[in-house]
Amino acid sequence: MKKRIIATAAFAAFASSSVLASYEIAPAEISVSTNFDNTLIYAESNTRADYIELGLSHVFDIGGNFSLIPHLASVARDGGDNSFRLQLGLTYDFNEATKLVAEYRYTWGMDNYYTPNYQIDNGLPATPPTEGNGIDNPIHFPIDDITPPQNYHSGQSEISRVSLGFDQRLDMFLVKYRFRHYEQYGDVYSFETGMARDTWQEHELQLDLSTSSSWTPFVRIVATSDNGYGVEDKYTLLGINYHF
Repeated sequence: MKKRIIATAAFAAFASSSVLASYEIAPAEISVSTNFDNTLIYAESNTRADYIELGLSHVFDIGGNFSLIPHLASVARDGGDNSFRLQLGLTYDFNEATKLVAEYRYTWGMDNYYTPNYQIDNGLPATPPTEGNGIDNPIHFPIDDITPPQNYHSGQSEISRVSLGFDQRLDMFLVKYRFRHYEQYGDVYSFETGMARDTWQEHELQLDLSTSSSWTPFVRIVATSDNGYGVEDKYTLLGINYHF
């Protein structure tokens, strides 16, 4: 047994030296940036709920003007919606002022966004809440033309999002454009079975103002396509980022 082990080790060493003699293998040039970005976001909109997002990201410079950016965030919205987001971004520095961006994000959470309060929204008499239908939770926007059945309810939601766009630096301003494609799976929009899948697209334009190294106020304009329920939306978000 000892002879076999020694012979095997000798052959491995010989094979390894032969390969190294024939091929020159360059080490991978991957550096890790120390640019941690811890972000706290508060945004307000007349059609969307206010929310606070606490996230942590890290930039990996992988060479060739490319950077890989993983991002983990927890989001709390007005009305009790809570979610967790895991995002992976790939950026390419076209030049000093322009950056191309591709991102994939997965969101999991409890979404009460479309849950109506029958008494408030429809002017009905007070109704004792029924377990599972969520009628005790207020909705976040008017539903004058929507009349959900009694088994309409909110719940667990999963969303996949793919984004393509660019960042353009203009002195103190940073202009960001994103085209996004969403796919959602969960029971949040269900009227009968409790499960549904939605797909929709979104155009987003954001303007950041670099006032300091830590605080960045921004304005965000978003237009969404029909999400399968005849709903198109346009809204504006105002917010501020704090990072270090």
